Amino acid sequence: MLVTELIEENIVDCAMWSRICAFIIIVISLLSSVSGQCNGIINQLSTEDNTWQTLKYEPDYSSNIQCEWMISTNTVEHVELEIQTFGLLSKFDFLRVSDVTYDSSNNEVTTQLVELTGAGTDLAFESTNEYLKIEFTSDFSNQQNSCFEKCDGFTLRYRQKLEPDANYTGPAINECVYGSGDSDDCQNGGSCSVITPLYSKCNCPSNTTGLRCETSVLCNVELEADEAPKYIQSLNYPNYYSKDEDCFWVISSPDYIELEVTDFSFDSGSSDQVWLYDGRDENQDDFVAYMRGRFDDNGNPKTEVGRMFYSSGGYYRVKFFTDSNFEYGRGFRIRYQRRATQGPDVPIGAIMGGVMGGVVVVIVVAISGSTYHRKRKGNTQNL
Repeated sequence: MLVTELIEENIVDCAMWSRICAFIIIVISLLSSVSGQCNGIINQLSTEDNTWQTLKYEPDYSSNIQCEWMISTNTVEHVELEIQTFGLLSKFDFLRVSDVTYDSSNNEVTTQLVELTGAGTDLAFESTNEYLKIEFTSDFSNQQNSCFEKCDGFTLRYRQKLEPDANYTGPAINECVYGSGDSDDCQNGGSCSVITPLYSKCNCPSNTTGLRCETSVLCNVELEADEAPKYIQSLNYPNYYSKDEDCFWVISSPDYIELEVTDFSFDSGSSDQVWLYDGRDENQDDFVAYMRGRFDDNGNPKTEVGRMFYSSGGYYRVKFFTDSNFEYGRGFRIRYQRRATQGPDVPIGAIMGGVMGGVVVVIVVAISGSTYHRKRKGNTQNL
């Protein structure tokens, strides 16, 4: 029975031992606080089947925090991890995911897969063996009062990856198809392989990733939109992008193209930007909009996530460039998809606003004495 329960039930008389009881209660309170923040404790989580399990952590910002969770399958199978949401104070709170192996002397060897700060949703990771480590650190007190965004911790889910072999007898799994379709939807040059009569998967080129090879990990390339969604993203996403980047993607379609910003994390105040053109080349007349880290009228970070763009023809160009400073930004991820019909028209006012915004940015950069934009523009390759 806990000491607190003994006290409540009057088994221990605090009137007699008031000083001792007060000391015990203080110690218990402190231990509970440390345990709640999991400082110095590695929480062991395990999964032995492919049922999703959820971990939700809401930090107590009363002091510095350091938490660790080790996820294991207790088998040779891999761990699948999906970070569904995270809201952390940018540059002070960090959520890290690491792949873990053990050497011949049973020493832990970790390889960091990602370090996250700020806010975001829907990121997926997989271990190379049966271990994944989750770490949360916060090195500043009373941060909740300093959060521009909602600092509510994170929610993730994990499970043992289902890897059917020749002995698999469950329901048929075809990872090559998109949605309820029945055709091969492996993208970007991927091909469908039948592993067993009940399991098929895409073999993806090295310059792609995703279940259906739907994400291109390169830039300065031309890509073709399809009815199934595909993605482009900043280099090294979802890890921090590098300084002095200069990238473009040209997306083509026999009909029309739809784009949606699914993730966007740029450091506010930097010159790092994404420019969009309704066409194949960087023509001023085709310029639609630019996106960068910025604040709204209330001083809160303004999100670009959810913005939609539509082509007026068969091409769309996305340009990404960064300045010479390192920033804590994941960068961006954009979904693109073929449309049989033209999307909603972009109002002329929005187009002019985007053009004027771009002109203002160029003027500000010029005034600051930087020739970065002219240099990046001059070095841009054209397909």
